[in-house]
Amino acid sequence: MSLVSSRLYDNIALNEGLVLHLLNGEKTLVSGGKLPDMSKYHNNGTIYGATWTQLSSGLWVLSFDGTDDYVQVPDSASLDIADAITMEAWIYGDDYTELLGVLDKIDAYEVAIGNDIFDVIVCGTGVGTGGYPKAYNFQINKWYHTVGVVDTSVLKIYYYVNG
Repeated sequence: MSLVSSRLYDNIALNEGLVLHLLNGEKTLVSGGKLPDMSKYHNNGTIYGATWTQLSSGLWVLSFDGTDDYVQVPDSASLDIADAITMEAWIYGDDYTELLGVLDKIDAYEVAIGNDIFDVIVCGTGVGTGGYPKAYNFQINKWYHTVGVVDTSVLKIYYYVNG
């Protein structure tokens, strides 16, 4: 079981450049298997196979089986990002032996975690095409806040874990 979550904060001012902010942690906001996007684009995701699990804190998170569970967001021009991008996720896994996609837009960008790797894969950003793995020893049954930043102004990728 792998879990991915993000927290909901009251009175948060969302950045104008934000194109996707899926609400996870607030099961009551989900309707008809849709995970609401709080950005101005409303790129709501549809939940396939993943199930809700309540943490001891009371927070609800989606649990993925690592095989065929996912959240699909419809293709949208707002997600066609060809320059700088920041991708963020909260991760909790019970197995990191395989490299699994956390966030992915086919033929554009992806964040993958596992097998002692934190990888940001980009295409068409000027940074180059392909994966740029960073060694990281993710421990099972522990929460991680992961961020991958593609900075096209200096042609670099930055990785942040819990920081």
